[in-house]
Amino acid sequence: MRTFFAATLGAAVILGLANWLTYDVWLADFVRDHTQPLLGRPSALLLPMLGAVLFQGALLTIMYWQWPGMASLGRGFFAGALIGFFLGAAFNLDLYAITAVKDLNFVLLEPLLWAARFGLAGAIAARYVGLKK
Repeated sequence: MRTFFAATLGAAVILGLANWLTYDVWLADFVRDHTQPLLGRPSALLLPMLGAVLFQGALLTIMYWQWPGMASLGRGFFAGALIGFFLGAAFNLDLYAITAVKDLNFVLLEPLLWAARFGLAGAIAARYVGLKK
């Protein structure tokens, strides 16, 4: 059980750092230009964002725990990138269809960003899971 929590926490930390670097540092101007302004205080979003990366880390860990042969950084990165791409595409297309938060340019870029973040987090989760197996 300790390995599960370590893998989940490791993946969540990578996802959180990658989110911050991607959206608040590297692509801050792009995000500002292609999204609607946030309502309320950005600090109010901290707990939901922490919850999101913990759930995403747990999702990767649970999947890898059941996935035979998922014990290396390379396989973890590849699988995480695939999972991230499909989750990112589904989430962002759904969001685009029902809201006006992001424009189409941002929606089309997002699955690639999710793939990169989930790939990094998947590598960490797979490594922790591999230590247990």
